[in-house]
Amino acid sequence: MSTLNTTAPLSSTKPNLHKTLFATCIGNALEWFDIAVYGFFASYIAHAFFPTSDPSVSMLLTFGSFGVSFLIRPLGAIVLGNYADRHGRKRRYCCRLT
Repeated sequence: MSTLNTTAPLSSTKPNLHKTLFATCIGNALEWFDIAVYGFFASYIAHAFFPTSDPSVSMLLTFGSFGVSFLIRPLGAIVLGNYADRHGRKRRYCCRLT
């Protein structure tokens, strides 16, 4: 009697490591580029959006608003991730875009 091998070959279930690594590197590079651009234009942002008599206060407000985004990001992931698990990914992306 012969037995049937019902398992899929390993190569078809294994993710492509090179594509995953490349996509991860591109995403990380874009994130660091965003941080660098914000840091480069911080003095212009401080002058345009937080005009005060003291330039130090304007810079602190500028970098403070940038820092708040790092605190809010995990909270948004928890809230929108929970919403996506309950209502579906498509509705979550529509909610995020509006």
